[in-house]
Amino acid sequence: MFFKKKKVEDKRPKNTLEVSVIGAGFERYFYEEELKLSNHSLMFIKTTKEPERELLVKFRVRSTKKTEHKVLSIRPATEEEVVRIIKNMVKGFIYEKEFNDIKIVNVFPNLKDGIFKFQFTAEKRYNLAIFAPKLAKILHIHLEFEQVGARDYAREMGGIGRCGREICCQKWLKQIPPITLEMARNQYIFSAPENITGICGRLLCCLRYELPFYEEVSREFPKIGEDIKTPKGVGRVKEINVIKGYYRVQYENGGEEIFYKEEKW
Repeated sequence: MFFKKKKVEDKRPKNTLEVSVIGAGFERYFYEEELKLSNHSLMFIKTTKEPERELLVKFRVRSTKKTEHKVLSIRPATEEEVVRIIKNMVKGFIYEKEFNDIKIVNVFPNLKDGIFKFQFTAEKRYNLAIFAPKLAKILHIHLEFEQVGARDYAREMGGIGRCGREICCQKWLKQIPPITLEMARNQYIFSAPENITGICGRLLCCLRYELPFYEEVSREFPKIGEDIKTPKGVGRVKEINVIKGYYRVQYENGGEEIFYKEEKW
């Protein structure tokens, strides 16, 4: 006579939390208490598999499938924590690819829809959008990348300009106009590049502020390099100082003479 073996009831909780581990793959844990979570909720959990550290995970689905690992603790992730972790992982990816000139300017998170927009600056042009699908599989979020200029980076970071004041682009300059080396030449500024560049490494924005004044006043002076006739003969204009109102002429014999714009011959 055969006796049926009594089936032992599995008393383990059947409520299973299936999650996407940010920076890794998919895992399944059981929990004892009912959780009020919506899909794509980001949280920190400690489990019997990883009892010493918290994992940032995204809640995916509930399942009745069994698993060996249990959730020990759970808490919601703040936006600041999520941005810090995602940003560090993206930085690690950039470092791994040896994009050494890339600097992340800003991160715009949308936790509700699982979208992160990264603004970055670099000396060269990069199309990081081609890496977005690969990163999305690792980070389980949608990524967007936008390359911005060095001036935008300086505006975001802030700092003190050569004048000793807070840089204009952060303090009050809402739109950054294009600045060219020609603007410096039109103001008779022939300094070394480091003397006319801001903390962003680009030409100073303030080169544009007084440009209309110089353009108007310059009409009253000869051009640098122009040969002009003076009471002492023909000389070449070597320097113009519109603020002090004079220009310097050099003659063929090496002699020099300064003339003020009021002088008439």
